[in-house]
Amino acid sequence: MVTKVETTTEPSQLPDEEKQKTDIVKQMRSLLSTINSACKEANTSLDGLVKKVDQQEVNVRNGISILDVKYQSKLMYLTNIAYLVMKRLHGQQISRDEAIERLVELRTVLERIRPLEQKLKYHIDKYIKIATRGETDPNDPTSFKANPDMMNDASDEEEEEEGKKKKKKNKEDEDGKKGIYKPPRLMSVQYDGDETRNEKQARSLERARKRALSSNLMQELKEEYLDRPMEYSHSSSNTLKNVISQREQERQDYEETYFTRLPLEKKKKSSFHQMTLNSIGDQVTRFEDLSVLHGGGGGGEEEEEE
Repeated sequence: MVTKVETTTEPSQLPDEEKQKTDIVKQMRSLLSTINSACKEANTSLDGLVKKVDQQEVNVRNGISILDVKYQSKLMYLTNIAYLVMKRLHGQQISRDEAIERLVELRTVLERIRPLEQKLKYHIDKYIKIATRGETDPNDPTSFKANPDMMNDASDEEEEEEGKKKKKKNKEDEDGKKGIYKPPRLMSVQYDGDETRNEKQARSLERARKRALSSNLMQELKEEYLDRPMEYSHSSSNTLKNVISQREQERQDYEETYFTRLPLEKKKKSSFHQMTLNSIGDQVTRFEDLSVLHGGGGGGEEEEEE
């Protein structure tokens, strides 16, 4: 005996699936119709824009480069998406398609452009208003800022005027038009005071006499021919013995007593050597200072200064 098994389907399941399929088909048809109408409108607008560009009614040169990059990237992005949709409609695989890598790259470019566009938003809006209205806003706060070009022009004009004045002055000097000599006002001039010429000579002679009496030669002559006791002074004078300080004298005594040399710094050694040379030079070259002691002219330094 054969029993017949009948398969029954739930009456509520089939209508739901068919309803979903029907809804999907309707949505697809509406989307396709929307795409077709949008493409027709875009073609119409693009044809009119291309015509204006060909007739040079619209200037597309020297625009904002970041907007060119943005719109070009968006166009390529939409083109690649349309390509992938077409492959899916034909039942082809898109997992390893090169269009996906291009979409990732273009998406990254668009994301990087967004913050830059936000920074330039004010300038872009300003240029759009100027292009549409044909004039600038008188209350624009950026119109009151300094213009570096004008500043450069003013400085150039001043330089040209100064150059013309210098050329004119040089030409007058070459022509022989010379006036009375006028010393520069900013040059330092020595103030001689209210002394007369004779008073100046007497003062310089007195200084030369004092310098001659305190010279090394006079000190040695006094020690040799006078019967008074020898004096040792540590006051500041132009003799070599008095120039050396107490510390240097103790150093010299120590070296002579123990027959040894103490280490000397390079700087101190150089200064000591310079003082020795200056003292010897004064002894050799200052014999004329002694002439003031018997009524001579003397005053070598004053004559050199004059």
